[in-house]
Amino acid sequence: MIVPETMLYDLRYAMRMLRRNAGSTCVTVVALALGIGINTAVFTAYKALVARPLDGRSPAELVNLALIRDSGLIDYAFSYPDYKAYRDSLHSFSGMIAFRTARVTLSNAGSMINQRTAAEESAMGKLGLLPAATRNAEFANVYFVSENYFKVLGVSAMRGRTFDQAVMERLAAPVLISENYWKRRLDGDPAILGRTFHLNGRAVTVIGIAPHDFVGTGIGAPAFWLPLGIEPVINSDPQWLLDRENRRYRLFGRLAAGVRMRHAQAEMTLIADHLRALHDPQSEPAKRATALVWPGSPFPLPLRQYRGLELVILLIVAAAAMVLAVACANVGSLQLARSRSRENELRIRMSLGASRRRLIRQLVTETALVGLVAGALALLFTWGFLKLAAFELTGALPPEYGSLVFDVTPDLEIFAYVSVISLLAGMLSGLAPAMEGSRSAILSSSRASTSSVRSRRLQDLLVAAQVALSLVLLIAASMFIRSSIHALRMPTGYDSKHVIDVDFQFPGEPKYTAQLQLALTHELQRRIAALPGVTGISSAGPPGDSRLRTGVLSREDKAEAILRYTYVEPNYFQTLGIPLILGRGFRLRDRQAGRTVIVSESAAKQLWPGQNPIGRSIRVGPIDERIHQPSELLVTGSAYQVVGVARDKRGVEFDGSDSKEIYLPLTEAQLATRPMLVRTRS
Repeated sequence: MIVPETMLYDLRYAMRMLRRNAGSTCVTVVALALGIGINTAVFTAYKALVARPLDGRSPAELVNLALIRDSGLIDYAFSYPDYKAYRDSLHSFSGMIAFRTARVTLSNAGSMINQRTAAEESAMGKLGLLPAATRNAEFANVYFVSENYFKVLGVSAMRGRTFDQAVMERLAAPVLISENYWKRRLDGDPAILGRTFHLNGRAVTVIGIAPHDFVGTGIGAPAFWLPLGIEPVINSDPQWLLDRENRRYRLFGRLAAGVRMRHAQAEMTLIADHLRALHDPQSEPAKRATALVWPGSPFPLPLRQYRGLELVILLIVAAAAMVLAVACANVGSLQLARSRSRENELRIRMSLGASRRRLIRQLVTETALVGLVAGALALLFTWGFLKLAAFELTGALPPEYGSLVFDVTPDLEIFAYVSVISLLAGMLSGLAPAMEGSRSAILSSSRASTSSVRSRRLQDLLVAAQVALSLVLLIAASMFIRSSIHALRMPTGYDSKHVIDVDFQFPGEPKYTAQLQLALTHELQRRIAALPGVTGISSAGPPGDSRLRTGVLSREDKAEAILRYTYVEPNYFQTLGIPLILGRGFRLRDRQAGRTVIVSESAAKQLWPGQNPIGRSIRVGPIDERIHQPSELLVTGSAYQVVGVARDKRGVEFDGSDSKEIYLPLTEAQLATRPMLVRTRS
């Protein structure tokens, strides 16, 4: 009998045996499906979140572009003049595009906006300041893209058209609307094409609808896609696209046919060296740099640059693999118990001429078939679970931030991955029981007791492995849960239970002058403070966020530090309930003087250990690229006098490193650019 025929016979026989023992088969399938499903979910999530390619035709041809300075700093932001120089000079690419994200004010949308949800989802709506009937403006997440963006990506509009020369000449401000935003926010208005919206007070016309879930070079689908040519109008800055130092755009390219990334990288390095002379000699782009080209990704840096990401992925993969190993050990124990009840069957088959290798192959075929069935079941339930999770996650994101898109639909890679681990899991879980069962079948009845002892030893070994791996998983899970509970219960240093963050933004219209913005901000503060239940209001950056860092140099002791900072109003500490342990808080006259500073307790200990910081003088300001070498800080900012020390408050860092910060007085000019913190009684 030839090999394919024997394999087909083994497969048919395995199916009969599995049907005959339906109960045991179901238990085995469920046990393996659990382990395979967890591994499939991890792999699918990795592809959807981490290893996701750019959204376009032939994504393997698309690459990210950046520059790496001699200091090791990766610079992925370019100016529009530099983008044009690269686009027109590089021959390694069949097309190059520019892209950036922004948040603008969408107004005068009339009845098209879903008024009820718009008011409910805003902080000021929760405070009762914006009744649904009067709500006609909101934030919108937009993508500014070069006019060749959709052409280079190879994407057409679902309805209407994309940007091209004819459209740009005929319309002053054409935009595409995201299909996700169109349906979610505008209820799928069928007459959307040709409609006019106002973004930052400027009229724009919808010329097309981008395809469903199209994200391009971003992570999520924005509300609108805008051509770069209208940015000077949207931002009320005629020099926006002319300033070579206005570096805000990320660049992507499509490799020309037959061109490798290293060749494109070498050519881009030559152009970058030529462009250095066109920049301010003191600016970052004037310094030497080497081009960096890597496979297209929505993330601005190569994945290896994200510290700790590889370790997190490795830990998750290891945990998933251990779950699968436990499932295999469990199935192995079940198969070993079944093999004992089949000793007579196996002995009869051997007496009829079947070899031991044939018996092992037959038994392994059964478990391999179980593995494939478990893999199919795991794939089905994993896809359903991830689809539901992605739906809930995207639905929880306010529309003003766009629509997150996670494609968890199984593709060829996922099918191949599930097939491989299903076969391996099935074969590995059945190999040891198959070998033991075939060995028992060839032993004579006089040595049956010895066979029984060996079988028990193997079963004990499988049980021990299962228990050991389960204990490791339980210990790791308990430590993770304990750490999470500890983090949630960790005191933040401020009372946030009754504080609401009210963020707002003025349209970029010329009528909204600095004086008008300041007057409107004061009026908004007055109206909020007059609401029942409001006990305090202050403008500042929200606590615990990822604020900027700045260099701090003690003038007397030459102590140096890199600390977080934020601008706050005088009543900031009272509003958040942060006590001052030394000195005083800010006064109104500090806004004009602008030379006082309050430091946190841990910052004071770092700069002046064991000393009184009140009255000390420090220099605060930006530092150069030698931030990578903290011992060589160059602080070039102004000098401030320490007038108070505030109790530490914790942010997102578990080690408490973000509790070291300094507070600067918020000036009147900055008031309209900072969110408000509102304290309520309940």
